[in-house]
Amino acid sequence: MSNKPISPKDGPVAVTGSAGYIGSHIVLTLVKQGYEVRACVRDVNRLTNVAHLSAMNQIGPGSVTLHACDM
Repeated sequence: MSNKPISPKDGPVAVTGSAGYIGSHIVLTLVKQGYEVRACVRDVNRLTNVAHLSAMNQIGPGSVTLHACDM
């Protein structure tokens, strides 16, 4: 087993609860570090809850895509 940490080149990272306070800060940190983030939210069409996540694509070098997921 390898103890090597993951890096942006290892593939996308899924973050559940992305629309929440802690989740959105995790997404922001990952985007700033160059990760491709799959942001899991309840409703991708509810712009009042997800617009800040989409706006993170302007911060880059990483990117965010929204995915509907209700756990």
